[in-house]
Amino acid sequence: MQDINIKDRISKIKDRISKYYASQSVNRLEDFLTQKCWFDIIDKRNSETAHSSFIAWLLNSNESHQLGIKPCFLFLNMLRCRILTDEQKKSMPQDLENAILTKKIHIEKVETTTEKSTTNGRVDILTTLSLSENIQIEDSSYKYIRLVIENKIGTKEHDKQTQKYHEYFNNNPNEGLTGGNIFYVYIFLTADSTAYLDMLTETECNDKTYIQTNYQDIYDLILTPILSTTLSEKTRNCLEEYVKCLSISKY
Repeated sequence: MQDINIKDRISKIKDRISKYYASQSVNRLEDFLTQKCWFDIIDKRNSETAHSSFIAWLLNSNESHQLGIKPCFLFLNMLRCRILTDEQKKSMPQDLENAILTKKIHIEKVETTTEKSTTNGRVDILTTLSLSENIQIEDSSYKYIRLVIENKIGTKEHDKQTQKYHEYFNNNPNEGLTGGNIFYVYIFLTADSTAYLDMLTETECNDKTYIQTNYQDIYDLILTPILSTTLSEKTRNCLEEYVKCLSISKY
């Protein structure tokens, strides 16, 4: 009797496995994840500069994706979810966090640049948010918010980069802009897994005011919501190609 039950269970397991492999949705997903994306074809899957260029394109409100300020707002909300310490709150004080949470931050336009030269090195991605209404953060009013993003893929911070960039902008707070104060948000972007990030008690970089996030957060909290909306064919193709790049391929 026991042998019959075991054989019956094995038969049911085999049937479920067969149905799994025959499933159209499973096969579509497998095809999607195993296809080469453009980053693979040009051998740039692990290129920091290539990923920085894509993120800069995505955040820029004037770019060809025609998404406006939406990606940048989602990026800010993503950062809000990654604050761990009081040091990191210097990059996102409660006033700024509340403005993001309640959508009372009025972004007029977003401009980005990559490999921004400073006397202390090159900032991977520098993003400037121009606000249509000044935002009150603690005791000051700000016309602009600047995101200083240090991007790391397969490498670690060296030569105290994050600290040097922070010092540079402390000494040059209004560089390239006039007509208002600038609030700086510092970000440390890595390719570490979410499980790894969730175990951290502080950011891993030298300057502890940086908010650490990862590419899984970008996929979950920026790309996925955008892909669920109506997009031009060109924009959808670009975003889906990038999702392929972020996926784990079998080839």
